[in-house]
Amino acid sequence: MLKKYLMTKEQRNPAIFLPLSLRFAKEYLKQFCEMRKKYTDEKIQESKELTIIHRALWTALLVEMRKLFENSEFDNHSLKKTGFFKQEPYKSKVDKIFGDADMNKLLKTAYTFTTHLSKNKEKVYSVSEICNSKLEKLLNELQGSMDIFERSAQN
Repeated sequence: MLKKYLMTKEQRNPAIFLPLSLRFAKEYLKQFCEMRKKYTDEKIQESKELTIIHRALWTALLVEMRKLFENSEFDNHSLKKTGFFKQEPYKSKVDKIFGDADMNKLLKTAYTFTTHLSKNKEKVYSVSEICNSKLEKLLNELQGSMDIFERSAQN
């Protein structure tokens, strides 16, 4: 069934899933970093429940970021492939965010740490680096453009 779906390249509605991915990425980042403030590395590692929650938040954050910024083989499955975000002034904003060093480290971590797809042994973008980065600011900068995109798709 999955192979059939992938071969048909069915289109999902980007006006629905891209705003959701942005919302979830922001929420996961916030929860992930709040957890890191509340618990030490040792406390998380000692607790099976905390380890599971920590890993789930980290993985979910990386998945949503990849959905937003990756060059998917499917049309309309990322900001870089969606027609609206290929136009100015939105293209410049997406390119700026996608080109940011913090964003690039996070996307590389998605391949090396979470999905284990990369042949390169890149250094994993650490929890403290993620939480001390400007990722939250970058995602917030994208919100205005996403709101315009969502409204324009409803008309």
